[in-house]
Amino acid sequence: MSKIEDYIKTKAPGSLYGEWAKKEECWNAIKNQDFNIDMESLKVDLENKLSVKRKRITEDEVENQLIQAEVDFIKSIPIAKWLEISKIGSEIEGMTQHLKDRAINIQSSLRLNKILSEHQRRDAIKIIENILENSPNFFDEDFETSNKIINQSNEEINPELILKMVEWDTKAKVLSAKELQYIADFGYGLKTLNDFHEKNIRRHLSRLKDAGFKV
Repeated sequence: MSKIEDYIKTKAPGSLYGEWAKKEECWNAIKNQDFNIDMESLKVDLENKLSVKRKRITEDEVENQLIQAEVDFIKSIPIAKWLEISKIGSEIEGMTQHLKDRAINIQSSLRLNKILSEHQRRDAIKIIENILENSPNFFDEDFETSNKIINQSNEEINPELILKMVEWDTKAKVLSAKELQYIADFGYGLKTLNDFHEKNIRRHLSRLKDAGFKV
């Protein structure tokens, strides 16, 4: 795959090699190339009748993992921040009185260590995304999270990985345009990562991985 990628990038007639890669002429050219690949060396990785069946993750398992990632993400925000959201909500475009009230309700459940309901979880994500869209600097300040969580992935969140995410999703279009711009700002060094933003990017990374993105 790496040899084919290099070939496409170097032989593309223009800078948009991704577009050329979709065309029949590109694949005809590839079929006529000898990439000096030793197929014998790949046999061990190919499936056959004796291969161990790989465990398939059900849609419910994927959904449960995504829900848990969102819950962990919500809990990573200090309770004090939720109180602040309920106070400044009217200053943020799109923050209705209902969402302000929900912020109070959510922080109350978090303070009492209650399990968030599905409605609370959905509202919490809606509130966070609304703030990131309309008041992106709200979470820029450094703060110590009162609820420590274990990251589900061990990947180091750095500009190189973020730019790889941006490049992949430009074609896959899993993220919305605003979500893609959000992570791109960190990849290009326009914004500085802190604990909150790193967890948010990990949440987006999890979505991309579920859609087929490979780190």
